[in-house]
Amino acid sequence: MYDAEYKKILSVEKEKLTEKFQLDRSKFMSDKKIEKSRLFNDLRLAHMSKRFGLLDNLKIDIRAALQKKLQDKDEYKRLLKNLIV
Repeated sequence: MYDAEYKKILSVEKEKLTEKFQLDRSKFMSDKKIEKSRLFNDLRLAHMSKRFGLLDNLKIDIRAALQKKLQDKDEYKRLLKNLIV
């Protein structure tokens, strides 16, 4: 009788521990996936930010070069002709 009760209690506790372990493992895996996703997202955003910075610098350089070309009347005429044709 004592042995049967002991095995029954042991079995119930074993199931509880197994469930708790599975839940903890699931939560841990989920947290790891979220962390990995967050890191990739941070890297992607940093890359995009750097790209936008470089594009802004390029726009400024192009605008300055275009304004310089527009100062020369012959170059301005040639530019207009090339843009139209």
